[in-house]
Amino acid sequence: MASYLFQIGGAAMVTEILTSQVDGNRTIFTVSQSFKANSLGVFYNGSRQTGQFTVIDSTTFQLNFVPTLGTQLEVEFVPI
Repeated sequence: MASYLFQIGGAAMVTEILTSQVDGNRTIFTVSQSFKANSLGVFYNGSRQTGQFTVIDSTTFQLNFVPTLGTQLEVEFVPI
């Protein structure tokens, strides 16, 4: 899992590539560190997903669809 840190308006943002977790069956995904509430952005094949996921806790979220094997899944968030 690749992770990148960058600054936006004073807030540190982390980007993680979760493609290695995509297996064609899984809908629940985990990031490497806790994120602030409402800061999670999910990108499926480069398209930002809105209303397509539910945050379970500060490191886990569930997609409302099953991503197919070989597709790209990335997230960005503000770490706690």
